[in-house]
Order: sequence, then C-alpha cells, then structure tokens
Amino acid sequence: MSWKDNFPKANRYFETENGILYKGDSLEIMKEFPKESIDLVLTDPPYGVGSNETNGVDYIDNYFNVNEVSDVLFNLLKENTRLFCFIAQKTLFQTIYDFDKQFDFHQILVWHKPNFAGGGKKVYDFTSSYELILLFHKGKPNKLSNPRKVSDEYLSNSDVLKYTQPNDLVLDPFVGSGTTVVACEKLNRRWIGIELNEEYCEIAKQRILNLVRGE
Repeated sequence: MSWKDNFPKANRYFETENGILYKGDSLEIMKEFPKESIDLVLTDPPYGVGSNETNGVDYIDNYFNVNEVSDVLFNLLKENTRLFCFIAQKTLFQTIYDFDKQFDFHQILVWHKPNFAGGGKKVYDFTSSYELILLFHKGKPNKLSNPRKVSDEYLSNSDVLKYTQPNDLVLDPFVGSGTTVVACEKLNRRWIGIELNEEYCEIAKQRILNLVRGE
C-alpha cells in the first residue's frame, strides 16, 4: 500500500513517486486528508487576492481566511512539528494573532532580496527588498544544530532538508509556481501541493518534470 492511498484521489493534477499536486480549493481538499498526517508545512498564502491594495487605506482580503486555514493545518500536522508561513507586511500582526490561537509562535525570519521582490514596485519601497516568514510550532519540535541564515537557496532547498527526515511529508496548500514541491522532489522528500490556478499547476508540473529530466 502506498502512502498516497491515504489521500483523496479526486482533483489530482500531477503525481510523482514522491508527491501529489492537487488542483482546487485547498480548504476543501485538505478536509479529506487524514488528521496528523503532515510533518512540515511551508507555504506562501495568497494574501490580498481580490482586495484593493492600491488605495493605500483599506486592506480587505476576500480570499484567504487565516482562521479557517490555521485550524485545518493544525489538525493535519503531527505533534511536535513546524509551520513556515510567508506573510504580507500588512497582515503581520493579524496572522500572528490568528495562528497563535493554536500554534506556538516561535520567531520571524527575514528573507533579504537585494534584487527587490515584485518588480513593479518602486525602488524606494523598502518592503520590496525583503519578505517576512513566520515560524510556528505545534508541540515541541526537536532543536536544530548549527542554524544558518535564511537565503534564497537555503529556504528553497536546505530548509526542507534540515527540518525533515527521509519519508517525512511536506505540505504546501498554496503551491503557486511550485518552489516548495520542487525542493522536496530534489531532496527526495514526500510532498503534497495544492493550487487553485491551473496555470500555476502547469508551471509547477513542468518545473518538476524538468528536474526529473535533469534540465
């Protein structure tokens, strides 16, 4: 029996021996997952989708329900595990508050991006040069030795390697273009990714296929 037999067969967009890519609403799909089946969550939720961030006054997020997602992820993670969550700066305190209702907030990581994130932003907007990542604990995960700084290469590859063991299962419920699942495939970790947008699903699929082919 494969480990994948414990997860729903509907909405599967692409599979490898190590992982499953689902296309659809992550909240609906995750409700079918076994409880306490995930060893690590690493995700960048779609904050602000459908909202008007250009007026500089109001921030209304009509897509990402932090409370609901937090509850689902808490139930899916095993005891003594970690959750990494990229955040939008405007939602920093609200996200910490909502996740901290069940998870234990551990720390904020700063991912420095000297080439500026979001190429359309003005160069004097300092928030374009970094991203914030929140680290939450469920229970008391094992301590790590020799912690290293967060960088692009470290976050996308070594971070998954350092926080997981062989056969551990990593979940990214908002997989986007597939950075998390590509890193898992590269490092021979089991993975599950979920993405609503078919264009992004195809990009993630092709990135994995390119990796498998050695391209």
